[in-house]
Amino acid sequence: MIGQTSSPNRRLGSLALAAVFVAATAVTALDYGLGPGDDSLLARRDIHRGILGHTTRAPDRYRVLAPALIEVPTRLLSRFMPYDAAYDRASVVFYLLAMAALVGTQYAYLRVWFTAEQALVGVLLVACTLRITIRRTTTRPRRTSSPASSRSDCWRSCTGRRGWFALLVAIATLNRETAIFLIAIFAVTQPVTTDTIKAVTAYFAIWLLIFVGLRFLGGDAERYWTLDRVFRTMMRK
Repeated sequence: MIGQTSSPNRRLGSLALAAVFVAATAVTALDYGLGPGDDSLLARRDIHRGILGHTTRAPDRYRVLAPALIEVPTRLLSRFMPYDAAYDRASVVFYLLAMAALVGTQYAYLRVWFTAEQALVGVLLVACTLRITIRRTTTRPRRTSSPASSRSDCWRSCTGRRGWFALLVAIATLNRETAIFLIAIFAVTQPVTTDTIKAVTAYFAIWLLIFVGLRFLGGDAERYWTLDRVFRTMMRK
């Protein structure tokens, strides 16, 4: 019709999407990082020191990725403020980036099957529920980074980027030993070929090397979740 102009079908660029993901998770990250109360903040600091100093219980002692990433900016900020204050501020930035990465990797994962608009709606719904699903009393930063690494691994598996998948398996194992389940998912979702068997063997070797190496460097540790405790806890629920 005369007087009407057609607008082109434009897609958001990478920077615009990143800004959307950061904005969608900012409130949750700030509340999670600064709002749990003094007791939880103190517990976070103690666990952080225990992991880096190889004094905390297993399996937390071997989940080093998040503490290592947070420690670098904490050391830099501690030149200008007390260490605890520096750690709290560095943790908030970590939570924000981890949560934004969570919805970002979820978006990439959904884009394997859905349009950009559908995937964006889906991840924004996920962002809305983060405050519900992530309890702010949680004291372990790795719990905000685990989903992002898992989504990335699934995405790389679906898109066939095996080199990147190997790297992400290594990163996920530094975060949590349950990364072995990502290898299992890869194994059962790929065709049974010689290349798949070789890939699974290589991924398992990467996982095993990091798994054993972390326990060698960290030393033996007291275990809180024994099989007996797990059984009794599950039976009470």
